[in-house]
Amino acid sequence: MFLILLMKGGDVMDKFAWLKDTTRSDPKVLSFLKGENERTANFFKPLQGLIDTLIKEFKSRMEGTYETYPFRIGDYLYFYRYEEGKDFPIIMRKPTIRSHPETVLDWNELAKRHSSFYPGGWRVSRDGRFLAYAQDTTGGENFVLYVKDLKSGTIVDSLPSVSWWEFLWTDRNDLIYVVETEGTKRPYRVLIHTLGESISRDEELFRDDDSSYFVGIYASLDGYIFASSGNTETSMATLIYPYRRSFFPRKRGVKYSVEHGKGKFYILTNEDAPNYKVLRMDERDSSVEVLIPEEKETPISYITVFKDFLALEERYEGLMAIRIYDLETGDTHRIKFRQEAYEVALSQNHVYETDFIRIAYSSPIQPTTIYHYDIKKRKLIKKWSEPVPNYDPKLYKVKRIWATSYDGVKIPLTVVFRKDRFKKDRKNPVYLVGYGAYGSPYEPTFNRYVVSLLDRGFVYVISHVRGGGEFGERWHREGKFLKKKNSIYDFVESAEYLIIDGWTDKGRIGIHGGSAGGIIVGGALNLKPYLFGAAVASVPFVDVLNTMLDPNLPLTIQEYDEWGNPNDSTYYRYMKSYSPYDNVKLAKYPPILAITGLHDPRVGFWEPAKWILKLRENNMGKSPILLKTAMDEGHLGKAGRYQYMEEVAVRYAFLIKFLKGRGKVR
Repeated sequence: MFLILLMKGGDVMDKFAWLKDTTRSDPKVLSFLKGENERTANFFKPLQGLIDTLIKEFKSRMEGTYETYPFRIGDYLYFYRYEEGKDFPIIMRKPTIRSHPETVLDWNELAKRHSSFYPGGWRVSRDGRFLAYAQDTTGGENFVLYVKDLKSGTIVDSLPSVSWWEFLWTDRNDLIYVVETEGTKRPYRVLIHTLGESISRDEELFRDDDSSYFVGIYASLDGYIFASSGNTETSMATLIYPYRRSFFPRKRGVKYSVEHGKGKFYILTNEDAPNYKVLRMDERDSSVEVLIPEEKETPISYITVFKDFLALEERYEGLMAIRIYDLETGDTHRIKFRQEAYEVALSQNHVYETDFIRIAYSSPIQPTTIYHYDIKKRKLIKKWSEPVPNYDPKLYKVKRIWATSYDGVKIPLTVVFRKDRFKKDRKNPVYLVGYGAYGSPYEPTFNRYVVSLLDRGFVYVISHVRGGGEFGERWHREGKFLKKKNSIYDFVESAEYLIIDGWTDKGRIGIHGGSAGGIIVGGALNLKPYLFGAAVASVPFVDVLNTMLDPNLPLTIQEYDEWGNPNDSTYYRYMKSYSPYDNVKLAKYPPILAITGLHDPRVGFWEPAKWILKLRENNMGKSPILLKTAMDEGHLGKAGRYQYMEEVAVRYAFLIKFLKGRGKVR
């Protein structure tokens, strides 16, 4: 009986529950946050010189003005132009590579009038006449969609409450878009809109009233539009344009998506195939065959259907890979890359009938590089690399090593260091990061900012803990529900392995995690605080139990299939056993900085605020435990490239202060 009352009460017995202000207007709470910001600002005053130096270094490795390599949509080549001193890209286009370009949209001009600005998605109509784009000016991910007539340059329509990327054009220049519920912000309904008409006349194409699922839309390259409905455990798809068609009924634990090409539907599903298989269904008679069977060691993540072949994005030995399947012959081959750790993915492929695909490749020491891959010749052709001045990749090295977790499972670690600043003598500080949730891999990609740490003798390490998707659904399931502690244990064991193997020593490890990655940071600090020299948590999900007990918050009900439902006593007890906030104990904690945004709709600002107060109350040492709240931002933080530098510089300055590096910067 006591358990039931406690569960229903949620945070009734929580000493710091007064900080939970969903209106973001309580004077007492706002005064507290401002006071904490003053305390944190005072702490950072002596570090302002270091912060300024870091920002200067970041800028030195960022080309002020440059253009990306163009990609084709319809009759135009589109590309982004960045200009010195401007935060956001300018969307440009031209009919041929040698033509004079025209400006499609300048995000910088739109941002000028707002203290908070976040650009959303953009889609150009198939005839190239109209541009739909979304923007948020509240910090709370309240996106409004606008339609610009590219012929006249005027705004001809707008739609409120649209999910930031969830809108598509039909071949008749109608807009199909997804709207969200009020309060929980769950995308749940798909409508079609005719330009110039009242939104009250928009026709509903799809809806899902089950509050545990998110709705989205996507299109095949040949123009078929699908509605998706799902969460991290279950998903399904429905064709909504050019006509409506259902496929398989929703079945818990089964996920599938559908693509289309040449009178066939291609279905990627995990039913009876944990690593996924590809089915082919005839559009006329609905006959189904297994086209690509499951491979036990190679989970498939996505498929893209071109006229004559499929491109499969999959996980191969824990890293992304691309496999080509010839639809005529059935021949299959993988595109190979040589680095020990890297990220590779299809990028901006909008042409259905082609012999080339566009690929984006990056590694921890190689900036993003665009390749065209010749399907027939099986040849990669390098087209463009992101310019990074004042950076020499030959100075750095990337390795992939393996830690052993408590239960014998091998955890991959991506390790990056500057060769002339590293000695395996336990004296190098480590910047250890991780995530481990939703089946989302922490990809080992290039980070221009972390070079400033490498140049100071830091070793940068990504711990690919369970709960992510590095090895597909298996890896995800081993770090969710009643196995969530594995993510925390993996992170701690990664730190201990780095010490045992001579990379660093106790007290020289700085850790960072954001959003759901806050669980592993907070959990690690509770388990073995003495291992770490400093910790930074960005918009951290640390009050897991109280949040999951409140169904009125955004994401709670939809995320029962990631964390479990605490109204079930088994899940309640398990969540309480690992939730970082609930497990703060008397201990000597290292210096800790929590960063949040007042308008965060995903992780309420009160979570890190409560966590910081509880940590201070239980801290047996004198280490600073600080809270920094951006009063006009949300979960996504600063979107602009110059603005973002300031946030990273603050994080790094905090780590550098407490984790001494090796040698001087160039």
